[in-house]
Amino acid sequence: MNELPTELTVHIFHYIDLRSLVRCRQVCRTWNEAIQCDLGLLYKQELAVAGLEDGNSETDVAERLRLLRKHQEAWDNLEFTDDFVIDMHPHPFLSWELQGGVLSQQTTMRSISFRQIPSKVRGIAKKEWSIADLDIMFVDFGLDPSQDLLVLAEGSDLNNPDAHHIHLRTLTNGVRHPLASNSVLQYESKHPHYDHNIRISGDYLAICWEDCLLVVWEWKSGEIRLAMTGPLLTFAFLPNNFILIPRQDEVDIIAIDLTQAAVNGAPYSPEIDTAVSVSDLYYHCAFGLPPLAPGYKINDLEMRYDPQPSCHPTESPPVPFRTTHDGDNLIVLYVTIVKDGSSTLPRFFIRTTSIMQRLVATPAYSKDAKLPWHTWGPSSCWVDPSNRDNPGTWPRNVFGTKYVELQFKRIGFPEPSAVVFADFNQLKYRKSMTTSDSEEACSSDVGGFAPPFREPVITSLSWREKRLSLKREAMEPHRAALVCEDAIVIPQPSPDYTIQFRVMSI
Repeated sequence: MNELPTELTVHIFHYIDLRSLVRCRQVCRTWNEAIQCDLGLLYKQELAVAGLEDGNSETDVAERLRLLRKHQEAWDNLEFTDDFVIDMHPHPFLSWELQGGVLSQQTTMRSISFRQIPSKVRGIAKKEWSIADLDIMFVDFGLDPSQDLLVLAEGSDLNNPDAHHIHLRTLTNGVRHPLASNSVLQYESKHPHYDHNIRISGDYLAICWEDCLLVVWEWKSGEIRLAMTGPLLTFAFLPNNFILIPRQDEVDIIAIDLTQAAVNGAPYSPEIDTAVSVSDLYYHCAFGLPPLAPGYKINDLEMRYDPQPSCHPTESPPVPFRTTHDGDNLIVLYVTIVKDGSSTLPRFFIRTTSIMQRLVATPAYSKDAKLPWHTWGPSSCWVDPSNRDNPGTWPRNVFGTKYVELQFKRIGFPEPSAVVFADFNQLKYRKSMTTSDSEEACSSDVGGFAPPFREPVITSLSWREKRLSLKREAMEPHRAALVCEDAIVIPQPSPDYTIQFRVMSI
C-alpha cells in the first residue's frame, strides 16, 4: 500500500473499524499523519471513543466534529447549556417515564402528556404535546419514541378480571399503531393489574408483573416469545435477541436467546397457555455471581440497562450523532442480601461487551453452561459494597455508559448535596489517564470485601467520576436522579409542594 496515492489510502481507511485504524496509525509516520489530518477519520475515531455513531444530520464533517467535541466536553465537565423546571401532575399514583429523551406523565386515567428534552448542541428543540383521551383507562405505560410506540396497560376488566389487555398506540396521536397486526395484546393471569415493568427493544415488548410474571411478545405480530414465572423477576434486553434474567436461588444471571428458548429440552411453544418456571428454562449461558456466605440470601433484585438494544434511530429531528445502542454499554444490577434481619445492598456494574463476547464464545444451548464468577466477573465488573437504597423500577439512572445518583449529606436525611455522575466508558477512561483529567479517574482494583459473600470480591472495572452540587432538595419519596442522552433530570418539590422536574440539558 505504500505505492498507493495518499488519497486512495485514506479512502480505504474509512472502511476499517477503530481497532484496525489504531493499528494502522502505528505502522509508519506517513499513515499516522494521513489519518490524523483527515477530518472524517478524526470524526470516526472520536465517535468510537465516545460510544456514539454518526447521525442523520446534513451538516458537514467539520461541524459535526466540532459539535461532538462540545458535547463530550459538556458531559466531562457537567457544564449544561440549559437548566429549567417542568411542572408535573401532583397526583402520586399517576405514572411517569423518561425514555428516548421524552419525559412523559399520565395526567388522568385516560390522558397523557409528553415533553421532548432539548439539546442545544445536538439541535433538538423543546417540544410538548398531549393526548387528551385514549378511550381506555390505563394504569401504566411504556414508550419507544424511535418507533412512535406507546404501550398502555389497561386497568382491570370487571367482566374478566384475569385478562390483561395491552394496547399498542402511536406516540404522536394515540391511534392504533400501524405496524401492529393486533393493536390489543391479551394475557390471562391472576396477577393484579398494576406494578408493571414495561420495556421495548426493537420488535420485542416485555412486561413484568409484580416481579414474578414475565411475558415477552413480538409486538408487531402479537406472538408470545416467552412467558415465565419465578421469584424476584427482573430483566434486561441485550443485542442479538438475548434477554438477561438474574436468579435468586441460583445466585447467577442467565442469558436466553429468544429465538431458541427451550423448556426441559423441548423448544418453547408460544401456544403454551401457562407460563413456565424460570428454573425449567434452558439457557444459552449462566453467569455466576459471587457465592454467598452461610446464612445470607438474596431478598431483592433489580436490573437497569438503557438505551435498549435494537432500537431504531429516529429520523426526526435530524441529529449529528447519537448513542450506539449495541455498543459497550452498562448494566447495573441492584441486589439486596439479608441475614438475621439486617441487609446489605451491593451493586454490580457490568459491561455489556464482556457478556456478549462470552455468549458468542459459548455456542451450546443447555441447562448446564455456567461460568463461575472468577472466570468473568473480576475483569468485567465493579461491585460497589456501599449500602445505597435500590431506587426501584422507575428511575432511569443508567444510559449508555453513564450512571447518576444523588449523594446525600447524611444517611437517613432527604436533602442531597450533589449529583454523582459516573462514566464507565473504558476508552475514555484510558484516554483520561494520559491527561490532566486523571484525578477524576476511579478504579475498583483495590482491596476487596467479603460479607455477605463467601470470599473477598475484588473487581477491576474503572470509571471517571464528577460531582455537581445541588442547592435544592430532591422530592420525597422520589429520591433519585435520571439520565438520558443529553440531560440529567431530578424530581424536586415546587414552592407550593407539588412536583417539578429539574432538567439540566446539554
